Amino acid sequence: MRILPVLGFLILATVGHAQAWKDNYERGLTLAKANDWSAARMAFKDALKTRPNDESVPTPFPGPITERRVWRGGAPYSANLLAAYSAIRQAARLEEKAAQDALLKEAQTELENSLTKRQAGSNAVFLLGEVYTMLGLADKRVELQQKGINRNWREDTEIIAPEQIAIVNPTGNSATTPTNPPTNPPTNPPTNPPTNPPTNPPVNPNAGTVSQAPVVGGVQTLSNKYAFIIGNSESGLGELNLPFAVNDAQLVAQEINMYGGYPKENIVVVENATADVMRQKMTELAARIPAKATVMIYFSGVGSNVNDRDYMAGTDATGLLDTAHMLSKAELYQAFAAREAIVFGFFQANRPERTPTRVFGYELPTAGAYSQCQATFAGGSVYSLVRNGKPVGVYTDAFVAVLREFRTNQIPIIEFGWKVFYRARRGENGTTGGSAVQAPTLPELNLLGSDARF
Repeated sequence: MRILPVLGFLILATVGHAQAWKDNYERGLTLAKANDWSAARMAFKDALKTRPNDESVPTPFPGPITERRVWRGGAPYSANLLAAYSAIRQAARLEEKAAQDALLKEAQTELENSLTKRQAGSNAVFLLGEVYTMLGLADKRVELQQKGINRNWREDTEIIAPEQIAIVNPTGNSATTPTNPPTNPPTNPPTNPPTNPPTNPPVNPNAGTVSQAPVVGGVQTLSNKYAFIIGNSESGLGELNLPFAVNDAQLVAQEINMYGGYPKENIVVVENATADVMRQKMTELAARIPAKATVMIYFSGVGSNVNDRDYMAGTDATGLLDTAHMLSKAELYQAFAAREAIVFGFFQANRPERTPTRVFGYELPTAGAYSQCQATFAGGSVYSLVRNGKPVGVYTDAFVAVLREFRTNQIPIIEFGWKVFYRARRGENGTTGGSAVQAPTLPELNLLGSDARF
C-alpha cells in the first residue's frame, strides 16, 4: 500500500530535479543576452549542480513516446561550454590583470575537463586556444592544435558571438545549434578557407570602392607617445608579399596622429626597406625616446617563424629561412624594452601553417611590458579592400576605423582589440563589408593589465 506514495514522491523529485537545471540554464541565456556575464556564469554553474555533463543530443521531455517533445527544439545542452564562455567575456571587462587571469584559468580548467570527457566540439576547442593565448601559454596552444576535434559534437551557440561561429564553422554545418543559427552569417561563406595565401591577395568583393569621410577634428597629441611603422610591399618572397603594405603604413601613420594622439615628429615610417635599414631606424628611434614611453609598432609585410622566433622580412630577403635579411621581433621589442617603454605591437602578415610550431606570431617575447596582435589567426591569409581608390589591408581598414571611433589619446587595448575583431569580421554596418575568411587575434598581454592604454 506504501508503494504508490513512494513512487509518486520519486516522480515529483525527478520532475523537480529536471526543472532546476532547465530554469537555471534558460536564466543563464537571458542574462548573457543582457551582457550580464558574471550572473550568466553563475546561472550555468547552478544548472551543472543537477546536470553536470554537456550533451550533444536533444533532451526529451517526460511523456508518452507517441507525443515526444524535446527541450528548446532539440538544442544541445552546453552548460559547461557556456559557463566557460561567460567567464571569458567577463574577464575581458576586468581591470586588474590578476583577477582577469584567475577567471581565465577557471575557464581553462573547465574547457580542458570537457575535452578530457570528450564533451567538447569546435567552439570549445577554439575558446580553449584563445584562453591559452590570453594567458601566454604558447606550448599548450601548440599541443591543442595537434589534437583532433570532434566536429560531430553539437554545441549550443545561442549566446556565442556570430563572429566566432563564422570562424569556427564557416560552412554552417550541424555542429552548431540548428534552432539558433548566427544572427548575421556571412553572405557567401567559403567552403574551404585557404590555408596558403593566394598569389595576389584578393580585394574583398563585398566592400567595393568606398570613400570614407574623415571624422571632423583630431585629438590632443601626447609627447611621450611614439610609433614605429613598417610597410614592406616588396621582397624576394613572391606570393607572400602584400602589395598594399606601403599604403597601410601611410594610412596608419596619418590616423594615429589625427585620432590616436601620436605627434608627427614621434612617428617613424619605414617603407620598402632592407633589414639593415629597418634596424637602423629602430635603433635611432629607441635612442631618443624617454624612459617609460608608449611605443606603438605596426608592421605590414612578410613574416616568418624560424626555430620558434618571429622575423619581419626586409626587401632583400629571398626566402622564409633567410633570417640574415630579416629583423627579429625579439630584437625589435628589446630595443624599446631597454628604455622601459610599454610596447603595443600590431602585425599584418600572412600566416601559412607549415608546421604547428613554425607560424609567424607564435613567439611571445620575454622582454618588458607589451601587447601584440596578429591580423589573422594561424593558418590564415591577409586580404584587402579599396578605400579612396587605394587597396588597403582588411585589418588596417578595421584598425583605423576603430581609431576614428575611439578618438582618444588613451586607447584601451582589450576593448580596442575586440572592436577591431568585430569590424574586420563584419564590416561597416555589422553585417557586410568584412572578411569572411580573415579574423584578427585578440591582444596577447605581458606584464600589462587589461586596462592598459596606447
